[in-house]
Parts: sequence; C-alpha cells; structure tokens
Amino acid sequence: MLRRSGIAIVGCVLTLVSSVAFAAPKPVGPVCSVEGQIRDRGRGWTTIQAPEWPASDTSDRPLHPGGYIVAIGVDPTDPNVLFVTNGSRVFRSKDSGCNWEQVFEMPQVPSGTPPREKSQMIRQIVVTKSTRKIYLVQSNFTQLIHAHIFVSSDGGDTWALSNQGLPPASAHYNSDVPVLVPFPGDESKLYYYLQTGPLVPNKQLYFSDDAGATWTFVSDVAAELQREVDNHTVRIPLELAVDPVDVNSVWAWDNTEVIHSTDGGATWAKIIDIAAAAGPNNIGGAVSDGATALDVYHEPGKPARIVASTAANCRVNSPEWCIFRSDDDGKTWIATDGPGTSQALGLRSTSTDGIIYLSTDALASNVFRYDARLALRGRDPWVDITGPIGSAASPLRGLTVIPDGKKTLAFFFQEQNVNNPNNTIERYRGKV
Repeated sequence: MLRRSGIAIVGCVLTLVSSVAFAAPKPVGPVCSVEGQIRDRGRGWTTIQAPEWPASDTSDRPLHPGGYIVAIGVDPTDPNVLFVTNGSRVFRSKDSGCNWEQVFEMPQVPSGTPPREKSQMIRQIVVTKSTRKIYLVQSNFTQLIHAHIFVSSDGGDTWALSNQGLPPASAHYNSDVPVLVPFPGDESKLYYYLQTGPLVPNKQLYFSDDAGATWTFVSDVAAELQREVDNHTVRIPLELAVDPVDVNSVWAWDNTEVIHSTDGGATWAKIIDIAAAAGPNNIGGAVSDGATALDVYHEPGKPARIVASTAANCRVNSPEWCIFRSDDDGKTWIATDGPGTSQALGLRSTSTDGIIYLSTDALASNVFRYDARLALRGRDPWVDITGPIGSAASPLRGLTVIPDGKKTLAFFFQEQNVNNPNNTIERYRGKV
C-alpha cells in the first residue's frame, strides 16, 4: 500500500479551515477608475467585468470557447489578485478586476505533443497559499494528446511545464476533465487525475510531493466505480477531494457512489451508494441520480465532516435535492432536503456549521448558505443569498471560497448566454 506522512493542519487552508498562522487576506475592493468595470450590486455582491478576449481566439482555435470564461483563480493571500482564462489565454488583475493584463497564452504546439493545438485549452486555475504557486491545468477539447500542467512561481510573470512522470504523448491520453487538488495541510503535495482512453474512459490518479516538479502514478480510480448498464461496462467521470488534515484520506465520487481511500488513493472502499440511499424516494433514474458535489471539513482532533449533494430527491413528490452529511468520518450518513429545486454544481463546507451551496439549472443559478441557528429553531436552515444577481442572470460556475476574517469571500463566473454575452465574475462577501 502507498502511504505518505500526513501533516496535521495548524493554519488556514483554502476554502476550508480558518487560520492564525498566515496573515489575513488584504481588504477587497479598491476604487476603480474604469467606468462600469466593477459594479456594486448591493447585499454583498459585486459584478466584475471580464477582460476583452481577442477575436482570434475563436477564429484561430475553432474548437475553443474563445470568447468567454472557462475558469477563474483567486490569490488566497490577496483576493484582489484574480486570474481568468478563456481556455487560450490567461489574464491577471491586481486590483479586483479593474484592470487586466495578459500573462499567458497557450503555445500553438506544446512540447512533446502531436500538432493538434486547436483542441488544447486551459480548464482549471489553481492558486496555492503556502507554496505561492499558480497552476494551469490544460486539457484537450476533443483530441487525444498529452495533458499538460503549467506552473508559475512568481505570481504569473513566467511559466514552466510540470509534466515529469505524467503519461507520454504517445499514450494518446485524453484529459477532457482533469482536476488538480492540493493537500490543504501542505500544498507542496498535489493530487492530479485525468481521463484516459477514447471509448472506455479511465481516471488515472497521480501524486506529487514536490509541488508538481515530479509525478508518480497511484491508481486507476475509475476501475473502482465501473458498473454494468445495459450489458455494457460504464465508467463515469468523477471528482476528488482531499481531507485537509490527512493527506492519505482522499474522497472521490461520481454520479452513483462515494468512495474513500485511506492510503493516498492506492486502494478504495465504497462508502455510500448515493442512488441506492435515495432508494424508493428517488423520483429520477438511479443511474444519473448520484453525487454532484462533495466537500470535507476537518478540525484537528475531531472527526471529519463530509457533505455531499445529489440529483436524487429525498422524498416522494418533493422538488428538493438531497444533501447527505456525515459527522463521523463517513461512518454514518443523514439525508436531508437541500435548498432549491436545482442540483448543486458547487458545495463548500466553510466551518463547523457553515455551508455554501451553488445550485444551477439551464438558465440561472441560486446561491445558498446554511444557517444552523435556523435549524435549531425548526426553520428552513437554507438562506438564499443570490440577491441582486438572481434568476435573470446566466448560470454560475467555478465556485471559489476564501475565508476573510469573520466573513467569507465567494467567487463565481457567469456562463455566457443570451442574458450574459460578455461574461462576468461575481463576488459575494458575507457570513457563511
């Protein structure tokens, strides 16, 4: 079995645990002289206009989205520093989005790949707190070529490849939905998984203990989740979360099950079958009604709390989606109604009782926070904080949460559609 020494967390980790070991984030919201670039929407919400993307990003790379936001990143030590990408370029702002500058452009043919540059795009931006690094995770929109990770150690001024140990280009790997997850207790330790194979996809898990300088293969996680559907083996793309206290405790989920590893991803055990747990109360189909989001909150010396959302309905004729919660390291689970009538695309457990929940459907999004005090009074504990960006807005994506003193900063980007042709970043500051 693969074992690694975990590091007990003593300070703040991105999105999960508050800190005394690091300096508090700098105040957010400098005065912007660019008219209309930053708009105060009230009730804690601010709308930030994205940079103007070059028209060539669409014409030169027709398989790219080109003209709208694909991912965002926020500096956890200074939330005024934002990164945004349309898949081809990365822009940086040092003043909360008032002014933008380009800091990266996808190479036309990255080193070690076949000449299929038009299918390559950046799908994830990760900004670490303790190691002060920025990672760009590149995937391939439709083609089968080498996955790349680019890393910057100087705030985005210069970039280098972080590929040593990852599968070679000749293996024809398709990383359509790759995910890079730092271990919050020591961000030099990173997990990275990517989808492989054109027809029957796998999810290969890699690990780095040197901030991405080198990578080691760990396991094929998707093999743990394969199942028979209509006499065919189906392996569903999955998501990943790392316990903020124990580097070896890794959680993965797809749209059916939640699985857990206690040895750094080498072996896995099924924790809960989400679709089966919904059982007779599940109105939808069991194949697709599984976990849609999961997060782990863990205070040292106490059991980990795991919160998972699902597309299954908890009660017959109930429109609410299910929330599964465990307060004992995943040993037992309680199912309750989640907020709203749309499934979660984002979920963060911000404190012992604090949860922020992003639900979305095809046209709009709602953002909720969990208030344990209301639950104690027998009232609905979910409070809709969407406020001024409400139902007229386009769907929100890319939930990023950063502790900010007694409040929380939550960042989203709006998906481009007829209601939002220019793309915006939405920032919420309030109690969660």
